[in-house]
Amino acid sequence: MDTNAFFNLNNLTTDDVQNLAGSAADFLMGNGVLYRSKSSADQVEHAPFMLFPTPYPRKLFDQAKAVQKDFNELVHKVSLDHEFLKESLQSTMAVDKFMGRIYEMYEQIRKEGIAQPISLSLLRSDYMIDSDKPTFNGDVNDLKIKQVEINTIASSFGCLGSKLPGMGSYVLGLQGKDIPVGSRQLPYNRALEGMAEGLAQAWEFYGSNKAVVVMVVTDDERNAFDQKFLEFHLHQRKPRIPLFRRSLSAILKNGELREDKKLILEGHEVAVVYFRAGYSPSCYNSEDAWTSRLMIERSKAIKCPTMATQLVGTKKVQQVLAEPGVLERFVSDQDALRRIRATFTGLYTLDEVSQSAIMLSS
Repeated sequence: MDTNAFFNLNNLTTDDVQNLAGSAADFLMGNGVLYRSKSSADQVEHAPFMLFPTPYPRKLFDQAKAVQKDFNELVHKVSLDHEFLKESLQSTMAVDKFMGRIYEMYEQIRKEGIAQPISLSLLRSDYMIDSDKPTFNGDVNDLKIKQVEINTIASSFGCLGSKLPGMGSYVLGLQGKDIPVGSRQLPYNRALEGMAEGLAQAWEFYGSNKAVVVMVVTDDERNAFDQKFLEFHLHQRKPRIPLFRRSLSAILKNGELREDKKLILEGHEVAVVYFRAGYSPSCYNSEDAWTSRLMIERSKAIKCPTMATQLVGTKKVQQVLAEPGVLERFVSDQDALRRIRATFTGLYTLDEVSQSAIMLSS
């Protein structure tokens, strides 16, 4: 869809666009939509952005919102099904050393006994608009959303994204178009509040008002402000919930796992561990990082996510869930089945023995 035509912006000159871009950048800088600079952690720059909001069909927007709870419940149920994870990931573990190590530790924790049955997931489902028509003729009924992936660990940009409706309204206002945040055309983005409330509820479930939340981060994190907004939000709650941002190596160096499975960091009992790192091999640049992850997983602290939930986010599990008849193992509600399946697209494995490979070759 043509943003210029939608907002009637075709008469803008190059100077107009440059001036608007400068104003938009000022809005982002003034509202903390920032990255740390590549050259120095003491310098910042605004995050990349699109100057105008992208027109998006309300039907597809509402569809994505409606199916999210279904996906949340699906991910949780799959994470509890050991046999399904074992069967689904068997071939992947043989070739993916990183996920193989995650799976081995997951199995180790299962055999030792899971210390904390409560878990938290902060998920992000990514979609693209699809159509079986060669060109778009303006009929939104020809468009569909298809899920690219669902992120089960370290999902980013929820907090920075919550600031962007304000920027869109501001830039359009400079053009004389009054579209306030919260209007039907420019809805609120409450991701920051929702994520913070999820962490707060997990902290409350843990049951100790002196415990802290720990966010696992990398030492050289450029996207720190997307994380810091959560810390600020929890700080403003009553009671205030302390949040520490620490790397895996720092947690191992300054933390301990007691016999009662309590995780202690710098003298503080840890209620919740929220992973914004640990999702790729680069996050484990030493054996100490793996040791730290295992210590966390063994503890009574509530994990966001658990290793099981991290495994659910693999492309292989996504592909298996899309195979005929598999979804029914976890979802009995027919409406939920329909909503979830409507977002599935073609996912195929290269395993010679799988039905998907047969489908691909036929």
